[in-house]
Amino acid sequence: MAILARALGIPAVMGVDELPVGRLDGEQLVVDGYQSRVFVRPSKAIRQEFRRLQKEELELSNELRALTDLPADTQDGQHIPLYANTGLLSDITPSLRCGRRCGAVSH
Repeated sequence: MAILARALGIPAVMGVDELPVGRLDGEQLVVDGYQSRVFVRPSKAIRQEFRRLQKEELELSNELRALTDLPADTQDGQHIPLYANTGLLSDITPSLRCGRRCGAVSH
């Protein structure tokens, strides 16, 4: 499930015990997939921090996206092919978004 959620770009936390899922309808949540935490009715400070982190991650993703068309060459001129190792068809789309010039995509 974690692999599928990641491939679909859905934040997910696995193995959360004692979470009253049936009582969360309509509640505001912050899902921290990096630290495996779920905040129910998060405070203003938590919401602000996660908005800041979200913005920071978006900026990093944009910076990395700008590198996708650059050749993968070492400083001494050796070309390094890049490959995406996929286990599911849903894994292919995020890999292709990184740039077809990265190399072959296997599945």
